[in-house]
Amino acid sequence: MGKMNSNPLQLVDFVAPDGTLAPGLVPVPKNGVEETALSIDEQAAVFAAKFFEHIDYIFFRRFSDGRSSQVSAYVVDNSGERLDRETLAELHWQVWFSGRAPLLYVAWPSQIDLLTCAKGPYFWKNQGCRYDPVDEIKIADSITRELHKYSALRLANGTFWEEPSNRELADHEKAAHQLLMQAVVEADSELRGQENPVLRRLLLLTGC
Repeated sequence: MGKMNSNPLQLVDFVAPDGTLAPGLVPVPKNGVEETALSIDEQAAVFAAKFFEHIDYIFFRRFSDGRSSQVSAYVVDNSGERLDRETLAELHWQVWFSGRAPLLYVAWPSQIDLLTCAKGPYFWKNQGCRYDPVDEIKIADSITRELHKYSALRLANGTFWEEPSNRELADHEKAAHQLLMQAVVEADSELRGQENPVLRRLLLLTGC
């Protein structure tokens, strides 16, 4: 799976003009076959992504100093429009809730959608989730600055979050895991967990 047909993912440098996948972009196999050439941390991330069903690729930020690779984004190749907006909305909610990736890229035939999974549930409206990209990059638009903002190259070198407008895509105090931890702390206080170790243990088991 080293190459893929030309598609909108080329716009944001996930795919080279010759169809080669960018370094750091790893396919999520659907047939259970794992990529053993990956490091153990990347293998674990790919295994976890398979449970979302519709994730096609993971983009890793890799380091040369021995640190574990960092999941920078999940990528969905929907250029064949096999997924409708309702399905993608559910996928976005699942990824947000898991806290496993801060960004979700969705490629359509004529545009790339960007969804953030690193802030509050802005996509939750009227007791349900809706498909609500924070940006839509259309192929017909000659907006090179917009394309550069969301480029895989910036994810790879760590400058993505240095872009002032990109910083607004994340609010870790409102991310799912942070909200869960806050709720656990508050519940522990109400249950006087320090004095009731059994209750505290049950709380941690149900909250994690």
